[in-house]
Amino acid sequence: MKIKNTTFLLLLFGLSIAVFSQPSSELQTFQKKYPGVPAVIINENVEYHFEIIKDSLYIYEKDYTETFYLQDVAGYWKDYQIGYSGFSEIKDIEAKTLVPGKKGYKPIKVKLFKQKDELSNAIFYDDIKYITFTYEELQKGSKSELSYIRTHKDPHIIGREFLQSSIPIEHKTISIIADDRIDIGIGKFNLDKIDFEFTTKKEKGKTIYTWEVNQIEGIKDESGAPSIAWYGPHIIPYVKSYSINGELHPVLRDPNDLFSWYNSFVAKLNKEEKDPQMQILVDSITNGAETDLEKVKRIFYWTQDNIKYIAIEYGMGGFVPRDANFVCTNRYGDCKDMASTITNLLDYAGINAHLTWIGTNDIPYTYEELPTPNVDNHMIATYIDADSNYYFLDATGRYSIFGLPSSFILGKEALIKKNATDYEIVTVPIIEPKQNRIREKIKLSIDNKSLKGNALASINGYNKTRFQYNIEDKTNEDKLKFYNISFTKGHNKFILTDFTEKNLYPSEKPLEISYNFYVDDYIMTNKNEMYINMNLDDLISDQKIKKDRENPIQYKYPQELENTIELEIPEGWSVDYLPENLSIESPFITYESNYKIKQGKIILYQKTELHQLNMSKAHFSEWNTNVSKIVKHQNEIVILKQNND
Repeated sequence: MKIKNTTFLLLLFGLSIAVFSQPSSELQTFQKKYPGVPAVIINENVEYHFEIIKDSLYIYEKDYTETFYLQDVAGYWKDYQIGYSGFSEIKDIEAKTLVPGKKGYKPIKVKLFKQKDELSNAIFYDDIKYITFTYEELQKGSKSELSYIRTHKDPHIIGREFLQSSIPIEHKTISIIADDRIDIGIGKFNLDKIDFEFTTKKEKGKTIYTWEVNQIEGIKDESGAPSIAWYGPHIIPYVKSYSINGELHPVLRDPNDLFSWYNSFVAKLNKEEKDPQMQILVDSITNGAETDLEKVKRIFYWTQDNIKYIAIEYGMGGFVPRDANFVCTNRYGDCKDMASTITNLLDYAGINAHLTWIGTNDIPYTYEELPTPNVDNHMIATYIDADSNYYFLDATGRYSIFGLPSSFILGKEALIKKNATDYEIVTVPIIEPKQNRIREKIKLSIDNKSLKGNALASINGYNKTRFQYNIEDKTNEDKLKFYNISFTKGHNKFILTDFTEKNLYPSEKPLEISYNFYVDDYIMTNKNEMYINMNLDDLISDQKIKKDRENPIQYKYPQELENTIELEIPEGWSVDYLPENLSIESPFITYESNYKIKQGKIILYQKTELHQLNMSKAHFSEWNTNVSKIVKHQNEIVILKQNND
């Protein structure tokens, strides 16, 4: 298929004129305009083409990028790669370095392009590949040019394009050029973050949509931010339907079409005749279980314990689960295979469960606004009991707790297959902070200027799972080091001396860790006064958000941190001053702290609840105000006074 586009060719020709400009002046201009920036995209053009040729649908994109390098670190950018998979093909690659000289730029074309398979620790096998190459003599003041064509083989699977990058962009256009016989959908996200020009026009049986930006600053790289899809301005084109010779071909008009496509991958799943060996297995797992819920729980834990999670993504294997019989025989599988296994084993137990497609928290889209595979990247099973309670079953995590959804799907939409024709979209609830609590009861005594203590920590929910991963297969010595860091109190002279553990996996009870500790040089004295800060855990002081932060913040999960601290008042001393109590309630944080004296002890009770998963810039000021109040309060000290009897 020949591809011609006059606009694109003229763009390339026009850009090549820049080869004859003066390198030194161009470098000075961009360094002054973008101080401290390693590189700038001078021009980028992306064209999506949707065409019908000889009664067939063709989708391809043409990409061109010219980049200018402003610092000596340019050499780190010399190795480049273009990713693709079984659903796309890369061709017509041209790349070159424009090396600065006294009379202009010297072009050095890339002659060697290599293909490399992607090797990931998280994925056993997939068909992600890269075309790799090197820009020779890339240096400060040089440029690179890259152009290629990407052909999309399946109209259901098309990528996304951002109007902003990690480095500044002088000029960029994204165009969608679509045959009028093709009904195009366009997902538009976060475009309100930037200034852009949008145009649409008709031309020879085609509609052309164009977004253009000029002089766009780079997106800040800020810790704690969600994936760039949550805040980066981008568009996602997709095919709703197309017509050939008057016949309509639906593709992705709405969630119904998406479900129909997904369902085609699982229509024949686990349809073989009943296997007596599978029935024996299920009977052994559920033996003695008195309720359906207990059977569901046992099968969930059996799958978690006996099927090793290995991501296997090759072509349609990224969408098609394997039969449960195969998975149980081989004892490994990916998320789809585990969902297949759970639903099939439950079927042998006479219980109906449902295959479920869902996106992780890297993905911000809903099925209604974007009915495409961009919305989800994960599969689980869902059990719905007689009272319409939903149990989202994801056995890919070794220490996942039954009844608690995986933390990375909280608040996400789930597409649940009810039967061959019906589905339901529900939102996974965000758990209450108390379901994910760390509660400590601490008893303190004063030994000269040191603090001695023993504590009992009760840890549940995702925090328990986090601890389990960190201590699995560890020696007691390694565990001691981990607990010493995890439970640090007071300051860096904290030493955890010994510990005991209770309710390790597979117990569903909270993990309990009892430990003893001391903190040297913690007590301050002045004549007949003693000063003690009973706020031993520095939980919030480093949580203040910088004033110049731009990007939102994403937390892993809501949680509750609760402490009860008892300080034994030394004989011959009395309390001279206790800090005032403090209570804060807001949508993002709830904080409670109160002191009391009881039976010769000072008792400090504290509870901090973190509620939300995502915080936008609009809430930063309120958050910082509350954090400042908490930090100020936690810096206050208890004053003991020596009795003069």
